[in-house]
Order: sequence, then structure tokens, then C-alpha cells
Amino acid sequence: MFRLGSAILRPPSSITGSSSLRFQSPRFPCRSYFRTAFLAAKHRSRVPVANLKLPSSANTKTRLSPTTPSPTRVTPPPVEPAPQHPEPTSSYPVEKDSRSPHSARNQLLFSGSVICGVFLWAAVQTNTLTDEWVEKITHGHGTEGLDNRTLVRAKAYELAQKLKRWGNWVAQLTENLSPIPRSAIRETYVDAAQKLVNAPDAMKACWGICAVNGAVFIAWHVPRLADFMSANFLHRPLSGRARTLLTSVFSHHSFFHLLFNSMALLSFGAAVGHYLYVAQPATSNRLESTTGYHFLAMFISAGLVSSLASHMLRVRIYDRIVASLSKMPGPIVRPIVGSSLGASGAIYACVTIAAMAYPEATVSPIFIPIGIPIRLGVGALAMMDVIGLIRGWRVFDHIAHLGGAVFGLWYYMYGPALWARWRAIGAYLFSKTPKGAKLVED
Repeated sequence: MFRLGSAILRPPSSITGSSSLRFQSPRFPCRSYFRTAFLAAKHRSRVPVANLKLPSSANTKTRLSPTTPSPTRVTPPPVEPAPQHPEPTSSYPVEKDSRSPHSARNQLLFSGSVICGVFLWAAVQTNTLTDEWVEKITHGHGTEGLDNRTLVRAKAYELAQKLKRWGNWVAQLTENLSPIPRSAIRETYVDAAQKLVNAPDAMKACWGICAVNGAVFIAWHVPRLADFMSANFLHRPLSGRARTLLTSVFSHHSFFHLLFNSMALLSFGAAVGHYLYVAQPATSNRLESTTGYHFLAMFISAGLVSSLASHMLRVRIYDRIVASLSKMPGPIVRPIVGSSLGASGAIYACVTIAAMAYPEATVSPIFIPIGIPIRLGVGALAMMDVIGLIRGWRVFDHIAHLGGAVFGLWYYMYGPALWARWRAIGAYLFSKTPKGAKLVED
């Protein structure tokens, strides 16, 4: 039985004999819009027509007599034009369209290059680490009878021995303390070490992602870094930048946004790592000692794909509205394109993979006392995002959510086989012993 943060995961019956699987998630992830928008067109003021009213003496009928001189014509006073009212200002900051003709191409090339690069890096790191452990265990005598579980257990045993030596050092440092703080420090260390030994590599990758997100959150609230963070960790579709498609995935400006996304990642990340672990032998005969690099590559790719999907659709809508502005009479002020940030697209991919891999699992949101089938919950979330996209709700980035869910569904079906190909490419290009980490074929 694995503990996933606030969730409990019981593996399938093939491992433990039980088929129950339960997640507890405080809140489903959300990628929020940053509060900014853009002015689409200027207000066109119309000058009202002045109403002229002549004096009453000019409208009175006068009888002329032979002795009465002809009346003098009354000249109306000159009409002054009504003053023009100043153009109303928008409540949204105006964002300049800084895109170049090559911005879309550069963003596509950047996303594709990062995805390919991170998968190749992860494959090479996995191959290198696996080859090292195969050499430690077999001493060059072949891999017959060796499997992934043996490699994982050997890694956990070595880590436990290292933490035990560190525990002895902690005991020596706290030797002169009073009993209460000494006991508290030692028990805290033992609990943390035990959790670190038992945690799968995918969960450790989730801890690292949460740490990076926390560091970026702290940087957001340093006044001197405000301009730097806004330029480099907030994706503005009209800026023409490509790097913010990636950096915005690890960026959270609100504490609760960071909290809920981190808890959701810790709840579902280990389940995804477990699926990647059990699915690997079915697609390749190559040994694998860790799933941490694979999970990290999948997470970064999911975040990039969701950011790119949101970017492309919102920019397309913006261009269509700008092209039709000449046909729209009257004042037009629209919050057309907003900036966005957050890891929710990547987390939605994790939730979707977990729902497809473990359909018998249930989720328990924090405010709902009963468990909900995970597929029903994911379907309800996807439907809410579709409705929000159609209705134009702007609290969350519904396009990024749907993009992450679609990527998760695709990766569940084709991801393990694709990962096996990346490992083969990495072994061919960089591994010193490309055949040292293969199982003996029957």
C-alpha cells in the first residue's frame, strides 16, 4: 500500500490481492488567468444635434397697418457645437501586440525542441542509472533472472543504509540536548527518512516540482523581482515570447493556487508513476531502475502542450475579433486575451492518466464526504471546462485544462511505447554499454 500525500493507493489485485484504489484530493487543479486584458478598439463619440428654439416674439402673428412699419427680422443666436466628451478608458491595462511574423513558428519550434530534448535527456539519465545498478548487482555476469523490482529494491536498500549513517550523525549532534528536543529531532528524522525510503521515484519527482513551484511563488512576492517575474514567468499571448510557455507552468502568484495544485499533484503523481512502472515491461525488454525521469519528462511535456493549446486558440480568437472590429458600431471594449500561469494543465494530464489506468479508483474532494468514481469526476471536470469555454468564463484557463486532459489520454495509450523508443535512441547515441541493461529474451 502506497500513501500518496493525502491519498491512499492500493495497487491492483495482481500485486496485493485487493482491487480497491482510493484517492483523496482537496480540490481539482486549476490554471488561472492573471488579471489583465487588452483594449480592442477606441470609443467613437457622437455629437448630438442642437435643438434651436426661437424667441416667442418671432412666432407671434402681427397685423400690419399702413402706418405700421414692417417688423424687424429676428436673427437667432449662433449655435455652439456641443462639447465632445473624452473617450472612456478601459478598466483593463492595454497590452501591446508585440508579435512578429515569425512568433508562431518560433513558439512551435521551441515547444517541440523542449519536448524532444527533455525526453532524450530523461532517457539517457534512466539508461545510465540502470546500467550502473545492473553492474553493481551482476558484476558483469549477465542479466539473467534480473528484473525491475530487484533494481528498485537494491536502490531502496542502499538509500536506507546511507540514511542510517546520517541518522547516527544526527544522534551525535543531539547528544547534549535535553530529552524532549533530542527525542523530537530524532523521531522527526526517522519519520522523514522512512518516508523517503518508501516513496517511489515519481513521488520524489513530485516533491521536486512542488519545491520549484514554491521557490517561484516566493520570487513573485519579492518587490525587486516584480518586473522580472512578470516578463519571464507569466505567459502573455501577445508578447511573442516562447520561453514563458514553459516557465509559466511552474509559476503561481496566489498561495491557494499553489496549495491546491501541489496537493493535487501529490495525490495523483505517484499513481501515474506506478502506472508507468507496471506498463514498461509490456512495451520493452529493457530494464528500468527508476521512473522519476520518465515522469518528469511527461509532466513538462504535458505542461507545454496545454500552454501551447491555450495560447494558439486564444490568439486565434483575438485575431478574428480584431479583424471584425470595423464591422462593429459603437464603443467596443473587450478583455480579449489574458495572461495565464499555473501547472494545472500538466496536473490534468496526471489525473486523466490515473483515471484511465485505475478505473476502479475513487476520489474524495475536500468538501464532499463521499467517494466519487474517478472517471465520473474527470468527465464532470471536462464537461465543466467545455461549458466554461463556450460560455466565455474567464476565471480559469479552460483551454489549458482540456489540452492537458487530451494529452493525458493520448499518453496513456501511446506514452509507454514512445518512451521505449526514446530509451533505445538514447542508448544508441550516448550509452557506453547499450546492451548491458537488457533482459535475456526467451
